[in-house]
Amino acid sequence: MDDERGGLIVCSRHYGDEDPLRVDVVLSRRLPATTAAYLNGFGIATSATPRSIPANPSLGFKERRCYPIRDHGRLLGYLWLIGARTERFDEVVGECVVQLTARLRERRCG
Repeated sequence: MDDERGGLIVCSRHYGDEDPLRVDVVLSRRLPATTAAYLNGFGIATSATPRSIPANPSLGFKERRCYPIRDHGRLLGYLWLIGARTERFDEVVGECVVQLTARLRERRCG
């Protein structure tokens, strides 16, 4: 899960699904500007619904699904699932996004 600027908040254990981009973000705790621009080209910063992002070998990442985390329209961050056909998890992930929204709201309000 990343904040609204692409900075790493937390990550789960990977089971062989990680790609060079994810490893780099986990180690550096930030998203490279060129990758952020590419991802924003899919409308993730303004979307209220999940978006599928195709693989981009030149930027070092596999296909993934972006779940924007919003609180009353305000972007708080993104939850990412790496892999093909991850849209099949939309319902379950949607429930998690509701819980994450509450946690991020608490984090911001202190």
